[in-house]
Amino acid sequence: DAPGALAATNDQSDAITVSWNAVTDADDYLVYRGTGSDSVNASLLTITASLSVADTSAAFDQTYVYWVAARRNTDGAVSDPAGPASGFRPTPVVIPPPGGDGGGDEGEGSGIETPGDMAGPPSETEAPYSAELAGRWWGLIHEADAPADEVSLAGCAAAHVTHLRRAGIGIATLVLDYDGARYRLRAVATENGELLAGFTKRDADRSAMSLALQFVETGAGRKLVGELSGDGKLSALELCQRSLDPRHDPAAIAGRYTLVLPADPAADSSLLPGGDGAAVGLVARNGVGRFVGWLGDGTPISFVAFSGPDGELMFFRHLYGGDARGWLGGKLTFREIANVSDADGILHWVRNADERQARFSDGFDLQQAAVLSAYESPDPRDGRPFVLDTFLDEPANGLLSLAGGGLIDGLDMESIDWTRRNRFRHDGETLLVLGRAVPGTGCLMGVCIDKETRTRLPFRGVAFQKQELITGTLRGPESTGFISVEANTTAFR
Repeated sequence: DAPGALAATNDQSDAITVSWNAVTDADDYLVYRGTGSDSVNASLLTITASLSVADTSAAFDQTYVYWVAARRNTDGAVSDPAGPASGFRPTPVVIPPPGGDGGGDEGEGSGIETPGDMAGPPSETEAPYSAELAGRWWGLIHEADAPADEVSLAGCAAAHVTHLRRAGIGIATLVLDYDGARYRLRAVATENGELLAGFTKRDADRSAMSLALQFVETGAGRKLVGELSGDGKLSALELCQRSLDPRHDPAAIAGRYTLVLPADPAADSSLLPGGDGAAVGLVARNGVGRFVGWLGDGTPISFVAFSGPDGELMFFRHLYGGDARGWLGGKLTFREIANVSDADGILHWVRNADERQARFSDGFDLQQAAVLSAYESPDPRDGRPFVLDTFLDEPANGLLSLAGGGLIDGLDMESIDWTRRNRFRHDGETLLVLGRAVPGTGCLMGVCIDKETRTRLPFRGVAFQKQELITGTLRGPESTGFISVEANTTAFR
C-alpha cells in the first residue's frame, strides 16, 4: 500500500518537512521531489526508514511537490507513490545583530545583519560500507545535549578510510582532538557501515572511552556521524567526506569570500569583544578554505576549513596561550539570503580567564553569529573601481562610524571621501583616521589616532559586499570597538 496522510510544510524557513503514515511490512520509504504535478519527472530525494524528512536543500520561495513510496526489502517490492503534496520554504525573517542597526554610540553596532534562524541539518540515511566510502574525512566534536540553537564544541576529528579490495573491508585511522588532547585510533568498518573503537582518556580518572560511528547518506553527499562517551559526557561527532576533486568534481562553493563575526551591541565592551571579527578567505575547488583576519577581541587568526558536497564549511582553531587557551570553531551552511549572506552559522568562541591579559582577562564563552559573503574584486576598466558598488565617484561618498576601544568620543556617520584607490582619510578635531581596502581580497586596514592622548588604535576589517558594508575591529589597549564604512547615497539624490 502507498503511505497515507502525506503532507509537506509551507511555513518553515529552515526546511520543508515532509511526513506520512507508516505502511505495514515496509522497511523504508523512497521520497521523490519535483516542481510539476507529474511524478514521472520527479527525482529521488532520499531513502529513509523514518516517517518524515527535512528537505534542507529546497530553495527559498519556491514551491516543490513530493511523492513517497513504501519499499519492502525482502522481495524489493515498491508501492505506488503517495502524493502529490506541495511544500514551500519561505525566506527567513532577518533580524538585527548581533551587530546592531547602525550608528556610532557606545552600545550600538556596525549595522551588519544576521539571519533570524539557523539552517537545519540535512536528512540522513544509514549507509552500508562500500568502497566509495574510502578516503579522507574531517569534522567536529560537540556536546550532544546542547540546545538545538547552540553549539558547544569539544574538539575536532579526522579520519582516513582505506579500502582493502581483496578482503572487501575498510580500515579507518581516526585522530581525535578532544578536550585538549590528541588520540589516534583504528577501527574496521562493519558490513552495515559502523565503526567501533575505544581508548583511555588522559584525565585524572583515566576514563575508558567508547566511540561509535555510522556512515550516512545525505541529500548531496556522505557523512560519518556518531557518539563518544565514557567520561560522564555525551559528545556527538559529525564528519564530512572530503570527496571533492578540483578537476572531476569541483566544489560548487569555490571562490573568494569575506567573513564577519558581528559583536553584540548590548554587551559591556570592557568585558566582551566590541568589534566585528572579520576575515578574508578563498575556498579552493577541492573544498578546502583558507582564511585570515582579526577576531573581535583584536586577536589575529588564520584557519583552514573543510567542506564536502553538501554545502557546509567546518573548522576548529585553537587560540591563545597560557591560561587563556581557548578555541573558535563551528559550521557555516551555504544558503543564499538576499542582501544578507551567502552562508551563515553559529560558532563557539572560548577564551579562558587569564589575569595577565590586558584585554578581557576574565575570559568569555560565546555563541558567535557568523555570516559569509562572496567577494568580487573591483575592476576600474569595467567602471567598478570601488570595493563596494554603492560608492559613487563623488566627494563625500562615504560615511564613517567607529566607537569603543577606549575612545572617549567616537564617530557617527561622519562624511568621508572614499577614493578610487579605495583609501580614505578623516581628520577631525580629536581623531585622525587613515584606512585603505585591498581590492584583491576586500581586507580593510588602518589606524585611528587620538590627537589628545597620541594613542594609536589599529583596525582591521572587510568589505562585506552582500550588505554593501565595510566593518571590522578597532583594537584599543584594554578593550576593542568597531569601525564601519558605508556609501553615502543621500547626499547625491
